[in-house]
Amino acid sequence: PKDLRARIAEARKAEDLEECLTAVRVRGEAGDLEGALALTEEFLTKYPAVKAVESLRSPLQAKVEQERKQQQRNTDLATLRDIEQTATAADTRGLAELRTAVQQVASGNPADEEIKQRVSSVASLLSTLAEVRGHLEAARVKEAETACEQAFEKFPGHPLFKGCLLEVERQKSQIAAHYLKGVQQRLGAEPAWPKQAAILREALGKYPNEPYFVAEMASLQGKQKTLQDQLEKARELEEKQLFGDAVREWETVG
Repeated sequence: PKDLRARIAEARKAEDLEECLTAVRVRGEAGDLEGALALTEEFLTKYPAVKAVESLRSPLQAKVEQERKQQQRNTDLATLRDIEQTATAADTRGLAELRTAVQQVASGNPADEEIKQRVSSVASLLSTLAEVRGHLEAARVKEAETACEQAFEKFPGHPLFKGCLLEVERQKSQIAAHYLKGVQQRLGAEPAWPKQAAILREALGKYPNEPYFVAEMASLQGKQKTLQDQLEKARELEEKQLFGDAVREWETVG
């Protein structure tokens, strides 16, 4: 009979409802909010507009959405930390990709003040690092060094810029070594002491503490003084009409 079938259906619905409510409660107590929400969705698909289940679904939806947002927030913060840590190994292209990733995090969290501050800090760091790398790749060592110093003022002791400073020092050493070699070659090709002195003065103007330049200038000045002393002695002998001694002194001068 029709009434019997209806009563059976209602009884089954009541059993399913009780089973659903119990399962939702168990899942919720276990912290499985998505599982609990899925049970309410499944039940309401089969039995639409059951207020007891609808009243559970709405807060579950809100909690699941909040949980998903928190998970995404945690993921975004972790992404920013990873970007900051991996930027050291990134080349110019890699830095551009990291900056794009930072902007994606920013666009996904327009109202989150903490993430906005972290994004601003990491974006500034990457921009500064890209500037330093650009100078280094173009062998603009002075500009790179200045940018590094400014970076350390902005990000005190940050490990990203320690590596850059080491690269700056490496390039400065290479340039100094190349310059020193060039000076050695110029000195070797120039027999005239005055011109050698001019070369060394120029070198000391660039590298006043370079031991080789200091030693070469001291040696040259010593030679010049010795020569001057010999010339004066030869003239004194001539004035005393000790011509034989004077000739020998002149021969010593060469």
